Amino acid sequence: MLCIFYALNCFKTPTFIVEPKNKYSQIISIHGEELLIFTTYYHTEKKTSIDKIFELEDSTEKPLQKIYKNVKIKTKKDRYYITAEDGLSLEFRKIGERIIVDEEGVEYYTSKYPE
Repeated sequence: MLCIFYALNCFKTPTFIVEPKNKYSQIISIHGEELLIFTTYYHTEKKTSIDKIFELEDSTEKPLQKIYKNVKIKTKKDRYYITAEDGLSLEFRKIGERIIVDEEGVEYYTSKYPE
């Protein structure tokens, strides 16, 4: 779901994309200081951190997409803290070489190693 994992490790990389390791149709991509979140949000019992962001939007459009500017990524041990405009705040924990988990326990991965 979050390409943030590699973007955090290789912040100078211009583009990075991650996706959830399950049936969630979500993509998070960081391009410079912009964060793009794309999802085909469905009202499911198990929510991701991204689902909760879009619930606040209360949009009826599908798929949903939002771009945040002024993205900042901070790391502390195995934690990644992402903030951006509009009060966006996300936290992820690294659990594998290319795997992170959000605050709701949903795993995200990238299929590519950073260049």
